[in-house]
Amino acid sequence: MELIDKPSPSPTIGYLGAVDDDRQGRLSGWAITRQGDPCEVTATVNSRSFATASDLPRPDLAAKGQSRGAGGWRIELVDALEPGENRIDITLPDGTPLSGSPRMVTWTPAPTAAPAPRHLGAIDSANARLLSGWALTATGDPCEVTITVGDGDPVTMLSEGTRADLAAKGMSRGAGGWHLFLEGRLMPGANRVTIALPDGSAMPGSPLTIEGQTVPPVEVRPAPVPAMAPVTAPPPPSASAVVTELPPRQRPAMPSLVELDELSLDDLALAVASGRIRVDTPPPPEPVAPPVLSEAAADPTPPPRRSGWVARLLGR
Repeated sequence: MELIDKPSPSPTIGYLGAVDDDRQGRLSGWAITRQGDPCEVTATVNSRSFATASDLPRPDLAAKGQSRGAGGWRIELVDALEPGENRIDITLPDGTPLSGSPRMVTWTPAPTAAPAPRHLGAIDSANARLLSGWALTATGDPCEVTITVGDGDPVTMLSEGTRADLAAKGMSRGAGGWHLFLEGRLMPGANRVTIALPDGSAMPGSPLTIEGQTVPPVEVRPAPVPAMAPVTAPPPPSASAVVTELPPRQRPAMPSLVELDELSLDDLALAVASGRIRVDTPPPPEPVAPPVLSEAAADPTPPPRRSGWVARLLGR
């Protein structure tokens, strides 16, 4: 606020007073009746009026014997001022202007402060393996974090990991951490990664670029083939060679009984060995029970008496 005109106080009929200051959208001064009592002061700016009583302490007026210790007043006009020049009229109870009125004030509003962020957060680590950090609401509670890697689908998680460092600073109740493993999510080369808070704002440090590892091609070598001996084709038959196709082998005919009678034992053995004669082996004989011998009972009748030559012949 800029002071443009401030004339010296002049007495008014029945009242005394003046405007002392008009800084930062605030008017202040003093006003009393002729008897030294407080009175009402009204300020009007941009068709709006503000009234107050001059009952603030003013030791300087009491020291001069003008009042019994009061007489000061102050009016806040910030809500009524407009950017640029403003005319302010200050009047006493009888409608007469106070000394220093009207007041021309140039008002430059202070820049509007940015609203406090509803979410806080930061990125702690970002590499091809792991992306981690912390995120909180303005009240220190966990919140959602949405991460998008390249053209992949967004991944949303809650920052509920333990973060003792945030709790030690009074920023949270012990939680706030988040992390995402990037293995299998990155493409070879540069990958654009964005991290968003619940209100859609980007987390400080987002977006960022993370290099994906290039996978070298795997060389597949065929299994060694064992060496084999060369196959040599048989030479073609010469023109002079005569190829005779042998007839299929036939079993010799069995000799007749007449021929068998004429063969010697050696010829028979040779014929059996060559297969001309087949010898059928008879089946083994069935076991025969041994005969049971029984002795005849002794005949009590004595044998007849024989002559001597017969006994000698029979050995008796």
